[in-house]
Amino acid sequence: MLVEDQDQDQDQDPEVAQPLVAYTREKTLEGQESARKRGRTGGRPPSLDADQIEYTLTLRAKGTPMKEIQQKTVITRGKHKGKHPSLPTLYRTLAEAAEQRSDI
Repeated sequence: MLVEDQDQDQDQDPEVAQPLVAYTREKTLEGQESARKRGRTGGRPPSLDADQIEYTLTLRAKGTPMKEIQQKTVITRGKHKGKHPSLPTLYRTLAEAAEQRSDI
């Protein structure tokens, strides 16, 4: 048996893999917590800025259909610059904004 074959056998052994997975997860969570304490949150930046969110909230309060709000809103930065946000993005943004307002 080659050394490479032995390594593969060990990687597939659940008794060896489980503690390794648990250790990796633990260290990842510790790293994320440390980053949060330093003000780093990770993930993709939001598609809409604060002004666009306010505009969306205003339109929605006036009873404008979501499809129309989607057509009036354009992403101004990032990978999707110049495109309209998806409906799920708009719904999620509105829900997050409503949650933040209720926390105040």
